[in-house]
Amino acid sequence: MKKFKLILAMTIMVAPIITNAQTAEEIIDTYFENIGGMENFKNLEGIKMIAKVNQQGMEIPLEIVQLKDGRQMTIVNFQGKQIMQ
Repeated sequence: MKKFKLILAMTIMVAPIITNAQTAEEIIDTYFENIGGMENFKNLEGIKMIAKVNQQGMEIPLEIVQLKDGRQMTIVNFQGKQIMQ
């Protein structure tokens, strides 16, 4: 019985070492596959992010637009006024 427990314990300890982890390249390839391929990614013109910031009990809506050429615009609606930068 002791031999069985020892073999079982050794197997459990060695099993994680034998398994292969994903490489960074595999993760990136899977990501591009999930978003529709590298071609669709290259055709993107920009990214639009919408968020809400909680500051001192107030919720402030925020919108950030980033274009392919590096331009960026931030729009904040604060107390009825729209601030663009």
